[in-house]
Amino acid sequence: MKITRIIPILCLLLLVGCGGKGETQVFTILNDQIVSQNKCNENNTQLTDLMAKETEIYNRIIEKGTDSFDDIKGFVEEGQQNVENSKQLLSEYDLCIRGALVDQNKLIKEKDKVKDSTALQEATMLIEQFTIYESSLVDYVESLIRLNEAQAQFYNQLNESTDIQQMEALVTNINTAIDEANIASETHHDALIAFNELYSNYYETYIQ
Repeated sequence: MKITRIIPILCLLLLVGCGGKGETQVFTILNDQIVSQNKCNENNTQLTDLMAKETEIYNRIIEKGTDSFDDIKGFVEEGQQNVENSKQLLSEYDLCIRGALVDQNKLIKEKDKVKDSTALQEATMLIEQFTIYESSLVDYVESLIRLNEAQAQFYNQLNESTDIQQMEALVTNINTAIDEANIASETHHDALIAFNELYSNYYETYIQ
């Protein structure tokens, strides 16, 4: 089984300081967003553990095979409960991050108050990268939800009458979802790193 992962560096940097009015307001709004987004990560360790457990359960089923459903019935039931627990956490996480998305109009309004042309350009780049970061986070969580759905389908449809063709189709669905989640994970990680770098530079130049 291919393995997906939750990037361990999901938290954004959080910096504090003071500076010119326009530059500071852009920074302050982003800081507030960072606080809100980071609060959404409180259950990530639990979610990571559940995903690791699901991989373990899945591998045990694949190793034993489906010739005797009685041999894997306990694992199937455990897998069903595990993905249901993950589903709840993912639903809460998805709701949280969507509720914490930045108010673009408010942010742009404050950005337009920046008088210095260089600072304005850098503030624009910072805002654009934060928007990319937020979008990548939403996409990443959506990919994890799709993976969870594929896993739930696997456990719910696996029974004593499942034949090899059905089994292969269920496994293919999971592998496809894992590939998509890994791509989304890498994209999100890159967006996070890029934003943190711009954010740190902006802080050092205009706020510190």
